[in-house]
Amino acid sequence: MAKDLPIRPADLTRLAADNGGMFPYARVMEQIHGYPGQFQVMPEFGSLLDGPEVAWRAPDGSNLRTPRPLLDVARYLAAIQEGS
Repeated sequence: MAKDLPIRPADLTRLAADNGGMFPYARVMEQIHGYPGQFQVMPEFGSLLDGPEVAWRAPDGSNLRTPRPLLDVARYLAAIQEGS
């Protein structure tokens, strides 16, 4: 279906390859969720990201309260990276 779209979708299996081989957890979660009030927010996902929050340690060492469904999405994307 991607070939029929007017704008080619991003290849989410190449995020790590395009980031020096490291999966960019923080950037991915910022793009999806935006951590309201801290980063630019992607379109509203409504209740898809509702649920319990868990502590997540960002690459800079800070601890962020993160919706568990958001972390699950990021972990799934990390698991489907080419070469993983």
